[in-house]
Amino acid sequence: MTMDPILLGRDAELARLAALPPSGLLVVTGDRGCGKSALLSAAARQAAGSGRRVITGHGAETAALWPLPLLLALRDDLAAAPPAVSGPAMTFLGLAPGGPPPAHDRINTIVGTVVAAAARHRPITIVVDDACHLSA
Repeated sequence: MTMDPILLGRDAELARLAALPPSGLLVVTGDRGCGKSALLSAAARQAAGSGRRVITGHGAETAALWPLPLLLALRDDLAAAPPAVSGPAMTFLGLAPGGPPPAHDRINTIVGTVVAAAARHRPITIVVDDACHLSA
């Protein structure tokens, strides 16, 4: 049996996480070593405990590949996306033959559309630690 780590002195932050609306963006900032990663882990556990689908990533590990890890996590949801999005996404992932992969400037739109389509069935929380390492 594993126990959730206790975050001492973080009651206010945990309460704010619990009160977040179902959609939006949360950015956790602070000095190095202040517990941002532990707080993000707690947020992911809270989201999962409330029935949300949680997708996690780490910017420092995936910066060169972004948004491939996110799209891979959603690959089973591609059928729910419009064909104009699912086709290029499948090509980008190498899961379907086809023309060239989508242009780089379309990737974020494709990923956003896939996330929105998947979230219609079950709310999604995406937690990315060290997101500052990701390029736009």
